[in-house]
Amino acid sequence: MSLPHASVLRPAAHPLSVAGSGVLLVNGSRTFDGHARHFEMYWRALESRGIHPSVVTCVDPSLRREYPDWGVIVEGWKVPGGGSLEMGLNRLFPVFTRQLQGLPGRLLHVNDVYLASAARFRSDVVVTIADLAKAYTSIYPWAASWVHNRNLPYVAKARVLVCHSDFVRGEILARLGVPEERVHIVPLYSLLDPPREAPRPRPEPPSERSPWNLLYVATDRPHKNIRLFLEVLARLGPRFRGTLVSRLRAETVRRIGELGLSSRLTVVDRVPRLEEVYGSAQAMLYPSRYEGFGIPLVEALSRGLPVVASDRTAIPGVVGNGGQIVPGSDPTPWCEAVERLTDPHEYDTWSARAADRARDFTMDRTASALLAAYAPLLEGG
Repeated sequence: MSLPHASVLRPAAHPLSVAGSGVLLVNGSRTFDGHARHFEMYWRALESRGIHPSVVTCVDPSLRREYPDWGVIVEGWKVPGGGSLEMGLNRLFPVFTRQLQGLPGRLLHVNDVYLASAARFRSDVVVTIADLAKAYTSIYPWAASWVHNRNLPYVAKARVLVCHSDFVRGEILARLGVPEERVHIVPLYSLLDPPREAPRPRPEPPSERSPWNLLYVATDRPHKNIRLFLEVLARLGPRFRGTLVSRLRAETVRRIGELGLSSRLTVVDRVPRLEEVYGSAQAMLYPSRYEGFGIPLVEALSRGLPVVASDRTAIPGVVGNGGQIVPGSDPTPWCEAVERLTDPHEYDTWSARAADRARDFTMDRTASALLAAYAPLLEGG
């Protein structure tokens, strides 16, 4: 599937063809945002079934360079100074959703809660809820949580809600009071190219001359628990190196220096091809405290990469029996789980389990679940 370049939506004329499907996919997330990635998964899954959605991307003007160049662009208010203030105002008020009001189509699927206000103006709205962390936790800045929660009441007006895990579906039913039949689980899958080799080749035992590379892919927010990843790497010693795919905060950089990890840790803040990152790792550590799904987990599983992950929120449900689940934030059991993988038999076992679990997360399964969610709005089409 080729991804078309964007054009700008003009208020008086909607240059949007519905390509016969009547499905409009609306992306409101930046390039390095997980929402943009699950949006792309929806898009590719629908295309695989011969359904060609019209694609819209909502953009804050001052941050235009950070957005995928996808489909028709709906521009928000341009605010002096731009940045966070512009983002906040465009999400607090229905700046984008008023422009979506008149777009032709039989179904409008928006990929974030801040676009749920589209349900004020249309009766055909589907809303993706990646998680409800902003509604009841303190893991996000207060301003982002406040804007999110101001938009949350509009979610109940949507015809269909989409989430990615049993955990989030439970959150929605418990906290929003939405009827069960309106909440659909659409599991995600890996956008990585399939590995060339199968099964994954067993690495040599780790040594100082040939260290293993442990991988973590995460945004640098406190709930992602990067500090634990660093502490585990420090305890394991020079037989292990680490790769951290993240844009790091200053305090995290300081912690890397304090632990003496500067020479054993590679930090990647922009990745042209994630296949190379996963291909160079021997295992993934995933100590996050909160996930609505955890896309990197499925990416690791799809590469047959042994996974050691936390027992919090949606993570155990995604990993299943494909990886080792470790409780708590004590580095000791995490180190023990990694050490177990250094036994060749254990490594082969967990690599095979990872690849087997990955078969539960496919584009075809996502497409089927998405079409089931759309069915009430596309009956007869």
